Amino acid sequence: MHTIWILSLEPIETRYTAQWFAGVPRQIAAHAEAQGIAARVHMDSAGFGQEAIDSGVLNIVNVPGDGGTQRASAGAFLNFATTNLWKNQQVNRFIGMVEAGLVRDGDKVLVTDAWHPGILQLAYMRNLLDVSWEISAIWHAGSYDPWDFLGRNIADKRWSYAAERALFWAIDRNFFTTSFHWGLFSRVLKIDDDEMGDHAAYSGYPNEYLWDELPPHRLPPEQRPNLILFPHRLAPEKQLDIFKDLAATLPQYDWVVCQEQSLTKPQYHALLGQAKMSFSAALQETLGIAQAEATIAGAMPLSPRRLAYNEQYSAPFLYPSDWTANWDAYRANKDFLVSYIRTLMDDYATPRMQAEIARQEQALKARYLTATPLYQHLVGA
Repeated sequence: MHTIWILSLEPIETRYTAQWFAGVPRQIAAHAEAQGIAARVHMDSAGFGQEAIDSGVLNIVNVPGDGGTQRASAGAFLNFATTNLWKNQQVNRFIGMVEAGLVRDGDKVLVTDAWHPGILQLAYMRNLLDVSWEISAIWHAGSYDPWDFLGRNIADKRWSYAAERALFWAIDRNFFTTSFHWGLFSRVLKIDDDEMGDHAAYSGYPNEYLWDELPPHRLPPEQRPNLILFPHRLAPEKQLDIFKDLAATLPQYDWVVCQEQSLTKPQYHALLGQAKMSFSAALQETLGIAQAEATIAGAMPLSPRRLAYNEQYSAPFLYPSDWTANWDAYRANKDFLVSYIRTLMDDYATPRMQAEIARQEQALKARYLTATPLYQHLVGA
């Protein structure tokens, strides 16, 4: 029986990574057991040894990084300095497992963020030590996306594009959540479908836990205040200025910018469960967990017809992309957007709109926030 090694993102309480750290290994184990395969989760590789291998079960091992407090940089979803402490320590601990003879032929390594320089070290060791472990990874974003942090802040992309291509080819199975994301990645980095082989695959994110965490916060439709949320990071590509201008134009509604509230994760979930609408004018989104969370909490995820939103959401929750393509386009189309927001807010509690939200929630669960293809690949059954 092989071992699955997980190099997770650092667990940050305000992001989904805290749930991933504990939840991903347990979801893999649950998938294995549903296939009739006995599995055991080891939350820290420090306690893993030869006796676990000899037990004959599928072992799923978290390889944590530095144990210090992880806080995101301002306006970001991780800390641009301490993320490297976390990743470096993960690689050091994995090397210790290799040196101890605990990483074997046929083992599988899952890296939950493909922008991890340690992947190159794993591939280096694998090739030179002649131990055939497999590397899988989930892509979130990178310099190939002009609106991502890396895309905006790396002026000379010759090195970053080369690094992203190297990571792609060092990884045996690259997982993308949306066709928009894969299309952007492959187009910018010039990866031809004909040469790709099995290197790229689709899977939703491992966010099944949301259906445990969010529904308890859902207020009934008739009890919800006229609340509209901006659930995104305070970053230029999210176009907060459009949201604030709409708030000034439509004072009959309560408009809340979530990241201006210093909310804990439970408080944020409670706010989602009160809202009628979650608004986006994003110019960058390869999945959009914020809008998905709002939907699961019972809100209408009003989004532009572009990016990953275009394949995720149904017609009632999409407005024409031109309406918020930039500030000038917004000003030219503002009356249309204002009118549509009024219509949706008036319709929120109707049976028709509640059915639309329910259908949208099920579509997200079936394809974008359930990682069955990833689990299937790792378990191999």
